Amino acid sequence: MNSNLLENFITNINKVVELVPSQLIAIKNLQYKYVYASPAYASLVGISQDKLIGKTCRELDLKPIIETDMDQTEDEQVILNSTVKSFIRIHNLTTGIQPRTFIKSPIVNN
Repeated sequence: MNSNLLENFITNINKVVELVPSQLIAIKNLQYKYVYASPAYASLVGISQDKLIGKTCRELDLKPIIETDMDQTEDEQVILNSTVKSFIRIHNLTTGIQPRTFIKSPIVNN
């Protein structure tokens, strides 16, 4: 994906987050590194946005919060198949143990 497309996408996501600040949004690149995390997402995993950007779940040692191997396997499925997938998981987040539905989608430039 070219950088202008990604920058425009993130600009638009920021507009959504301004309107609905509780949105849990994270965007990763093809190397599974975070390129964007909404403030609500960063707060939920207990790591600042600045520390999330440029790192993978494994590099951040998010295992107590996010099952990193499962997370990367899900990311691989979405990227390889270029399809939207939803996943239901129970996480031990900063707000306690909670079930969450994650919807993962590739961002493609066709």
